[in-house]
Amino acid sequence: MFRTITLMIASTLFLISCNKDDKDPSASATNDTSNYNPNKPVTPVDSLIPFIKATVNFNNWYAKQNYNGFVQITSNSKIIDSPNNLTKVDYISSLKQDTASSSYMNQYNENFEVAFSGNQYGIAAYANANALFYASFPIGNLTYYSSLTESVEGPEIIYTDSNGAKWSSKYGDQTGSIFNVTKSQSEVDTFGYPYQIVEGDFSCKVYSVTNPQPNQFLQISYGQFMLNYVKP
Repeated sequence: MFRTITLMIASTLFLISCNKDDKDPSASATNDTSNYNPNKPVTPVDSLIPFIKATVNFNNWYAKQNYNGFVQITSNSKIIDSPNNLTKVDYISSLKQDTASSSYMNQYNENFEVAFSGNQYGIAAYANANALFYASFPIGNLTYYSSLTESVEGPEIIYTDSNGAKWSSKYGDQTGSIFNVTKSQSEVDTFGYPYQIVEGDFSCKVYSVTNPQPNQFLQISYGQFMLNYVKP
């Protein structure tokens, strides 16, 4: 009888061990940019606080949602190109000064915009496919969007200085620059609208938007961001 009990205990431990080891290793995978599922639990946008920080010509710059006078603003520019039956979309998120706040004095007028520019889709397909939106924010090292190759999508950094002048990575050489997406998470809000949480780091040169010159730029270093992007 003692031997029978011993065998039963051993069998039970074997089954527990098998069940533990049989867990699907991909079940907890994250950072999937094509994981749209309208039935999944929704992550509230405000549970992750958007921020941008960087060094601009050796000066530290930092903005955080509702923390130091900044609020996140999302915008999307969409161009319909009828001859090619394409829609071109720029997904842009930024942290800008909230002029209703009393805490914006030290960085007045300054803001950063982090864009995923030049995305082109067939009009009919884009109108109905959230998967195309989610796929616009791939994880990994990306090549900057350029004014010389506007048919190729890519990231763009736009900086507005304290004088209100705009500078963009789009208008000049980016040799040695970095834009690396480390997390790209697909979500839907409580109303069923898709949005994307994107994290990453960057360094680049930004050139004057109004009069770009090859040798006149601001150096952006040690950039980091976490922003939300919405589908128009």
